[in-house]
Amino acid sequence: MQKNAWSDVKFFHEGDDFFSAVITDLRRAKSLIQIETYIFDQSDLTKMILEELGAARKRDCEVQLVVDGFGSFSAIDFLIQECQRRDITLRIYKPLFRSWSWFFRTWTPNLTRF
Repeated sequence: MQKNAWSDVKFFHEGDDFFSAVITDLRRAKSLIQIETYIFDQSDLTKMILEELGAARKRDCEVQLVVDGFGSFSAIDFLIQECQRRDITLRIYKPLFRSWSWFFRTWTPNLTRF
């Protein structure tokens, strides 16, 4: 009998518990990590998550990070630098900034724009 995916759902009432579980899951990942988020700011928590994503890359786990170009706008340069350094594929979803495509042309190939 197939296990119901909903039986694995966890509810978190505090952010610390949630992010502790995220870090644990990142450490357990073996082949692929995909994170999509609206806000990914430059903070201690972000740095900790990026460290774990970098560690996952070192164990040959594919890592894909998608952030919103508006919600994460203040951290875009930081994220580009850190993801390049850690060989993390970064995508920036930026529906409000499509007309700024000239601005994004200089970024490196491991940054995928859409």
